[in-house]
Amino acid sequence: MDIKQVFKSAKDDQPISEINLGEAGPATPIPNTGDDVRWVANGKHYAGRVKSRLISYSGPKMAVGRTDDFDITAVLVVELGGS
Repeated sequence: MDIKQVFKSAKDDQPISEINLGEAGPATPIPNTGDDVRWVANGKHYAGRVKSRLISYSGPKMAVGRTDDFDITAVLVVELGGS
């Protein structure tokens, strides 16, 4: 399962950055509404609070002996600012 986090601005709903967390297990935390988040993308440091999130799942992938592997995309709308 691959997990990708997409960060969007709460101010104008424009994309800020995207982080691919790569192969992740089911215990990998995805920030929730109200959580403070910090991340680095393209050489810039960002911080803010998650205002909303939308999680989507891909359809199952066909793999050798498995049909239950899927990818997750989490779109996090973040109010930027110090946290």
